[in-house]
Amino acid sequence: GRKITVRHLILHTSGLRDQWSLFEMGGHTLDDRLEQGQVVNIVSRQRGLNFDPGTQHSYSNTGYTLLAEIVHAVSGQTLREFTTERIFRPLGMNSTFFFDDVTEIVPGRAHSYEQEGDEQKQLKRSLLNYDNVGATSLFTTVEDMAKWAGNFTRPTVGDAALIEQVSTNGTLDNGTPINYGFGLVRDQADGRTRVSHSGSDAGFRSQFIYYPEQDFAVIITANVPFNIKAKATQIADLYLPKSESAAPEAKPELSPEDPNADAAPLAGLFARPEYRQHVSPVQLQFEGGKLFRTDNRGERKNAVLRQDGSFDFGDPSWMSFRPVRDAKGQVTALDIKNLYESAPLRYPRVQPSKLNAAGLAPYAGRYHSAELDITYDVRVKGDQLTLSSLWMSEPSTLKQVVTDRFESELWWSSAVLFQRDRAGKIRSLSFNSDRANGVILQRVE
Repeated sequence: GRKITVRHLILHTSGLRDQWSLFEMGGHTLDDRLEQGQVVNIVSRQRGLNFDPGTQHSYSNTGYTLLAEIVHAVSGQTLREFTTERIFRPLGMNSTFFFDDVTEIVPGRAHSYEQEGDEQKQLKRSLLNYDNVGATSLFTTVEDMAKWAGNFTRPTVGDAALIEQVSTNGTLDNGTPINYGFGLVRDQADGRTRVSHSGSDAGFRSQFIYYPEQDFAVIITANVPFNIKAKATQIADLYLPKSESAAPEAKPELSPEDPNADAAPLAGLFARPEYRQHVSPVQLQFEGGKLFRTDNRGERKNAVLRQDGSFDFGDPSWMSFRPVRDAKGQVTALDIKNLYESAPLRYPRVQPSKLNAAGLAPYAGRYHSAELDITYDVRVKGDQLTLSSLWMSEPSTLKQVVTDRFESELWWSSAVLFQRDRAGKIRSLSFNSDRANGVILQRVE
């Protein structure tokens, strides 16, 4: 019932739930063989969106898979055939193609690896079995990507007008600018204009950065995870002088001796009343003179207090926090600005809930999703809830935040929300994550 345009798909403003999250919610793992038709099937069953099309920006792999389907519908060619004929072959990119058959043997192919824990641990293969294209599965080399970069300044494929179009950031439907264009991001770094995009699948990492004013590109591909963006920026700094107009760095960190460095009053739980993209509760703890938060993987991240009164966790451009105080100086909320929101969002301080087994009992039951064709069991174990399905090898623990709202360590549903009827009885729950929100599972009586 809501019109989604091709431009919405390109700019990630469609509101479509992300395919990878839906696969995991539906009982698959991303190690499974995942085919193009399966993506179309699960997307066609969806009856809700993350948001109204054109009103927000949220990265959606689903949108780019559907763009590949549009190419096929219009041209009669697969995305692999179309791009090879129209883009890669004219540019001499003879080692580049969309990998659309997982059984195909590719000479010289690099495999994907990851390490668990410290560097002394043995490398393990990180499986990738995708048969789907559009959002993923481009096979290429750095030499071929250099040819693609050269097309920005001396276009063989397309013309100057097309290059300008695909390397310019877009807007929401109301004209609000977003920091994303046609599969590329245009921004400024160290006073230099750059056009870039990164990639991450299993243990693979890639980074493409093109500096149009200097006709200079940095391209890195890797088959083990590391901070590839920082490395690409360091390489650019070796060759390109920093501009005098470079933006000032973030306000410096406070020294421990500064009287404003007391972060103890910032500890507590802060949460929005609703759940949507990038709006997870923030739990801050203070211990040993340090303010910190713990992510879903159990990793502790210490806060960096800035001289302008804000704080962050090392990268203020990604997410920055500013305390809101009442007339008595008490911290009542946090204003949080992140890369994806056009304005700060206010998170009020809330009191965490802690129910015993009897208090948790009303949540227990079986919940079914017609959109995912799967049933989940919610059970009470001790003083906690667990979530499980036929396809989960181990139940996942749900930790209560506030009434009817629980957090999990599942990346595909970091928030599980329960809904009640007018009589107060719990009738459904919803899975919610950064890229797939409001997936409803009805209680099975």
